[in-house]
Amino acid sequence: MVKCKVTEEEKRTAEKFYKEALTMLNEAGLSYLVGGAFALQQYTGIYRDTKDLDIFCKSSEYPKRLS
Repeated sequence: MVKCKVTEEEKRTAEKFYKEALTMLNEAGLSYLVGGAFALQQYTGIYRDTKDLDIFCKSSEYPKRLS
């Protein structure tokens, strides 16, 4: 297993992206759940670096998120 070291700049860039994405969802009034590593940390306290943002929504609301 190869582990990549994430730089502080990469962490800041990712955090900015995640905040912008969630802000856009909130401002649009869309319902969603955050999953993956962020949910794991929130509910268990276990932290791991991640390179994605897992967002779940109802299938009927999916087209709204694409516009």
